[in-house]
Amino acid sequence: MPKSLTALPKEPSPKEPSFKEPNLKEPSLKGPNDLSLADNATELNNKNGPKNHLVRLIKALWLFAGRLDLAIYICFFLALDTAIAYPLIQKSLFAFIPLGEVGLWTWLFTYGRAYFSQTFWFYGLALGLILLGINTFVCSTTRVLALIKPQNRQRGWFLKLGPHVTHYAVLVMVLGYLGSYALAEALPGRALIPGGPAYKLPKNLGRLTATIENPKVYQGQRLLFFQNWYLDPGIVLRFEKPGGQTYAAPIAYNRPVHYQGYNFYLTDFYPKSADGAMGSYRMAQLTIRRDRAAAVYVAGIIVFAVGLAMYVADLIQSRLFARPKP
Repeated sequence: MPKSLTALPKEPSPKEPSFKEPNLKEPSLKGPNDLSLADNATELNNKNGPKNHLVRLIKALWLFAGRLDLAIYICFFLALDTAIAYPLIQKSLFAFIPLGEVGLWTWLFTYGRAYFSQTFWFYGLALGLILLGINTFVCSTTRVLALIKPQNRQRGWFLKLGPHVTHYAVLVMVLGYLGSYALAEALPGRALIPGGPAYKLPKNLGRLTATIENPKVYQGQRLLFFQNWYLDPGIVLRFEKPGGQTYAAPIAYNRPVHYQGYNFYLTDFYPKSADGAMGSYRMAQLTIRRDRAAAVYVAGIIVFAVGLAMYVADLIQSRLFARPKP
């Protein structure tokens, strides 16, 4: 037989087709790009490997953390937690008084743990605020990234960032207050007797004495119950530095004294009225703290004001350049 004839391909037999006939009884509705979960996972592993799995996981967590319904659930949890806390805090106020004296971390593992049956709501409140802060950050950041895209920039687009700037500012203020409690350095409290012996401050800060100057009492007629009660006890703190220099400043409930990086707060004073049972004996109880995070929440307040100004400017601009209705 010639060689050319032996090279010819063999014709397929009618009984053995060379192609797979489609199943007409079970038609497939999937398009060319539709894959089953198993096929999709196999293709993902073959093409991109575990790195793409990590990227997809991060994106899924980011989208979940910024969901609006999640924020609603967190707010509901916080409302429920504070409703539970209201009757408890009235009976366990003694457990929270040392919070401003020993700092947050020390309090969590001492007073908070010792009276956990009365303070458990505080741990829930902290957890809820952390989750709400994460949700706010993710939601605001997602919106900001969308606004700064070139195709979304219109007239005054920068001013539309105002609400999100205020959101960031609130987060900064909360972090500042958290740092104020967590990182603050608290010195042992002191009960001073005006006109009494001097108190030697720790860390070579000098000596501290107290005097009474021009106290103010209530002399009105509308609230007779408060007659002769002290509106301002007139307590003046006098500091004597190691070098002999002196510094004096009045102190009140809402008027702390700042000295050498430390803040002196008036916690309480006695007597409460000029005709009190203590007579001429007077006492002032002080709390001494160094707040390292004060600048953080002050910066948050400034940023909040800037964001609010941006929001108001955007409202004015939208009214000035609003298109008239046809």
